[in-house]
Amino acid sequence: MEDFTWKLIEPERIKSENLEPYILQNAPPILYNKNDKEKMSVNYLISFFFVVGFYLIFLSIWTFIEIDLGGFELSLFFIITIIVIAIALPLILLYIRRNVYNKPIQSYYEWFIAQSDNIETIYSCLVLYPIFSGKTHPDKGFNRAYKIYEETVLSNKIDITQIEIYFKINSKNPNNLESLELIGYFFKYGEGQQFFDENTNRDVWRFFKALKSKEDNFISVANWDHLYEWRDDLVFDFDKLHELAPWIILRWNNLNLIPLTPEAKKKLRFGKRNITPLPKLKPWAGDLFKQEYHNEAEYNDLKATQNAIKTILGDIILSKDSKLIKKNFNNFKEYFVKNA
Repeated sequence: MEDFTWKLIEPERIKSENLEPYILQNAPPILYNKNDKEKMSVNYLISFFFVVGFYLIFLSIWTFIEIDLGGFELSLFFIITIIVIAIALPLILLYIRRNVYNKPIQSYYEWFIAQSDNIETIYSCLVLYPIFSGKTHPDKGFNRAYKIYEETVLSNKIDITQIEIYFKINSKNPNNLESLELIGYFFKYGEGQQFFDENTNRDVWRFFKALKSKEDNFISVANWDHLYEWRDDLVFDFDKLHELAPWIILRWNNLNLIPLTPEAKKKLRFGKRNITPLPKLKPWAGDLFKQEYHNEAEYNDLKATQNAIKTILGDIILSKDSKLIKKNFNNFKEYFVKNA
């Protein structure tokens, strides 16, 4: 059984052999919520209402005084109104622009097979790379520094995750997908963690049998770091289930599920994201529940950000000093360029 090795099926072959329907059929939906978003946008909305509220109070008092004195300066009224609009309009536009929640927007995928000349069973693995529109650390200061890291090192603010789905084909023909049998799922498991808890555990990868996904038990986003859990985990976590409602189901289709090409890997800087190139489990090697996976590079992005903060600012309480990050933007950018 030592001659089993994972081999990638090229996107061109997937298309030519019409394997996309099987991939779509077996790509699990994802459950996510609308509370995973940037917190800074709320400040713009508060400022907007403060400016508008101040203007209305001022206008009512000023109008009362002007009428009481027997006159009303229309030109002055227009000048003040224009000034208020010039202040308030950018605030509401910034709120609308930044009030975007972090949600899965599409997913890349890769299809692997492993077969042996001596054994009839073929194993396959569908690796999904769900892409989120962004990631927001609960600590405002750390989050601001992390955004600089993303822009400098990763060239974008999207977050790429991984879900592996394992199958076996009871045939020597890898294209005989009519006999495709689901074995189970493997992903970073965040069950039991509060959604906005800073201390997530990226090193907990867990295997689940195929039966786990029965009866619409969808894979669900577990926390801000985009680890996963199951819908039935949420049922037992009443606070998370109801406080973060509504929950939305994302189902994959031909438009948002895309084969991963070498060009896309380069563009998305996969090498900087500590994503392993091959499936992590070996179904031919025995009990999948006993197989473990550890990646020491899982926290490289968070460690790099923390080191930058200590180097530039020293040990501070970040949530209260997020403005210091902004003031030192160029210093952080320079640090990440040198240490990327």
